Amino acid sequence: MITTLIAIALTGTPLPRQANPGQTNPDPKTLISGMIKHYYEAKTISGRTTAVQTALTARVNVITELAIRQPDCFRIAQARDGSAARNWLLVSNGTIFTYDKPDQVKGKPRFAEPLFQNGKKMTNRDVYQVISSAMGDKNAAIDIAFGRSEDLRALVNLWGKEWVNHGLVSVGGRQGYHLTSNMRPYVEAGYWDKVEMVIDPDFNLINYKTIQKVFPPNQREAVYVTTDMKVELTINQEIADAVFAIR
Repeated sequence: MITTLIAIALTGTPLPRQANPGQTNPDPKTLISGMIKHYYEAKTISGRTTAVQTALTARVNVITELAIRQPDCFRIAQARDGSAARNWLLVSNGTIFTYDKPDQVKGKPRFAEPLFQNGKKMTNRDVYQVISSAMGDKNAAIDIAFGRSEDLRALVNLWGKEWVNHGLVSVGGRQGYHLTSNMRPYVEAGYWDKVEMVIDPDFNLINYKTIQKVFPPNQREAVYVTTDMKVELTINQEIADAVFAIR
């Protein structure tokens, strides 16, 4: 039943403009579908996500600066710290888009392509399919922000069918409803991990967290990897052309 969330979000089924703050536990499916629709219909999205990933004694931070202006401009700048520190930059200025060479692909350090291809101009969602493998961290928040239907369906298909709303919590001074469910690491997986979201009454995603099992070849037991991502994205605020400049 949860897979119908994407259909709701993409077909424009009417949803309340705001979850009822007086209601202790709004329906999780309404919150999630409202959140997806909130970003899907946005003309601009800007801000950052900060992901902290921990496993055993290791800790890695990935910061993503994001700017999207529909239909054809975006900027994704990512920085990862730790022993494998690295930066990524992906930009479209409405005419061309540039991105770092994906791993395992031969060629120059950066690629550049025109948006007008095969007789039509590509949109941000078209380009997102091309550049996804060139990002350091293709995460749920970026998938939701770009709103490419195939990515949204893939994401929803990993989530469990039952979500629980634990009520209002505070994340970085912002209040939202704390939702939890199970999720699979991939569709055919025979086991379940855990996923959590915090969505505010205006359908803004403010936190996304997963706890996943990995099975290192040199260890007898599974290692739990926690990814806790703070999401600070604003919609429908003006973004200057200079943000999307190709350098």
